[in-house]
Amino acid sequence: MLRPGAKVTRMTKKVGQRAPTGTIVEVQKGSYEILWDDGHRSIATSDGIIPLKKSK
Repeated sequence: MLRPGAKVTRMTKKVGQRAPTGTIVEVQKGSYEILWDDGHRSIATSDGIIPLKKSK
């Protein structure tokens, strides 16, 4: 389960399309409020949301 503060990306619908990244702001009953790096917010389920690996 993802937690607030986790960096995530979203799967794209087209090959070669740049995948957006963002930060989880809030978790509510299986859905996530995400603040995307471009400044907009959205609510998403775990389908298509991928946690980003921490760089070493």
